[in-house]
Amino acid sequence: MVNQRDVAKLAGVSSATVSRYINGIGFINDDLKKRVAGAIKELKYRPNLIARSLKMRNSRTIGLIFPDIENTFFIGLIKKAEEVAFGAGYTVVLCNTQNNPEKEKLYIDALKGKMVDGFIIITSFKSKEYLEEALKNELVVYVDRYLGIKNETVVKLDNIKGLEIAVDYLARLGHKKIGYINVKPEITIGIERLEGYKSGLKKAGITFENDFVKFSGFSVESSYEKTLELFSQKNKPTAIIPISNRITIGALKALKYLKMAIPDDISVIGFDDIDSADLLHPPITVIKQPAYTFGEVGANILIDKINGVKSYINIVNLEPELIIRESCKSLPAQ
Repeated sequence: MVNQRDVAKLAGVSSATVSRYINGIGFINDDLKKRVAGAIKELKYRPNLIARSLKMRNSRTIGLIFPDIENTFFIGLIKKAEEVAFGAGYTVVLCNTQNNPEKEKLYIDALKGKMVDGFIIITSFKSKEYLEEALKNELVVYVDRYLGIKNETVVKLDNIKGLEIAVDYLARLGHKKIGYINVKPEITIGIERLEGYKSGLKKAGITFENDFVKFSGFSVESSYEKTLELFSQKNKPTAIIPISNRITIGALKALKYLKMAIPDDISVIGFDDIDSADLLHPPITVIKQPAYTFGEVGANILIDKINGVKSYINIVNLEPELIIRESCKSLPAQ
């Protein structure tokens, strides 16, 4: 097996020079760099990255843990985070937990064993105790969802504002019966978006009704069932807000099954800009999250942490945006 001594011999330099070249430390003149690079290429030498990371205490690797590879919001976030990390010289290891806390535990333990330099985490945990303990000595940026622990670094949406914007828009169109399909309020996005829904109703002078709120899982199938449940009631809403793109897809499938026309029979505001939302018939109005910004800001903050750059911002709140299309209609004044 080729080693650094073989590279040094072919290049006519010391092993220390080869080590400095590989690890990017110390000064090496251009001539020596070319000779070492040529010897590495000729011998097809590959450095032992594990040994290197143990020596340098820097693996140039980031772990990115996320809950759902089929969710287009997460795909955009991951794509941008990886792009930023790669540009800074980091490799990203992707771990899809499928919203399963046990898988998340396994991935965290595995990545710690590989000595990653830091974590970007979109957690699926309902409880913070395990993560707080497991990651107490790690560099971590939580994205989208967070734990609420001391000195936690978070990049998140202003979820309360997002739901207030959606409710306000529907209220201005004359809707007073606004259905809401949420995830269970056990993670922060569920808690905050429910709070935003309630505060939006209050600001619009609309009475909150428990019957109009259904709690879904993250899957299309779960949302489909909860939408059918919502419209099986005697008291039916005139508009609905599903709170994620997967939940929106399930709701749209249920409305199609019920033969409810959008927006003639029901107005819809999605949360997240689902794939081809502008190409659907009719195009769907949404509260848009800046997926790429989540990834960019999260990766940059983590790289700063790794490089010892101190930040005095613990929580970054990103702005939601209402994208008005054709899935909501005005109701006559009552």
